[in-house]
Amino acid sequence: MFCPDCKAEQQWKGVSFIRAFPCTNCGMLLRFNQERVQRMFGIGMIAAAAFLWMAGPILWVALLLWFPLAAAIGTLLDIIALEIKPPRLERYIPRGSLGLRD
Repeated sequence: MFCPDCKAEQQWKGVSFIRAFPCTNCGMLLRFNQERVQRMFGIGMIAAAAFLWMAGPILWVALLLWFPLAAAIGTLLDIIALEIKPPRLERYIPRGSLGLRD
């Protein structure tokens, strides 16, 4: 994973999957591509629904387990995908900001 601005490689220990994090070289705020995050979570939701349907628990148990299971499956798929094809990082521009540098 590389900073799109200065092309410095980012180490896994300094990366946050939840919020923006600074580049270790230039300090620009970075984040993972949000489309990728949403796609992995969507795949997790579909896989969780399929798993619960195949397991055949009663409806209220399936509804209680669906979201946590979807989050777990999405996270697991994302970890596997990180090893296969590391994601591209993008600049994080806070809401209400024009994205101009100081």
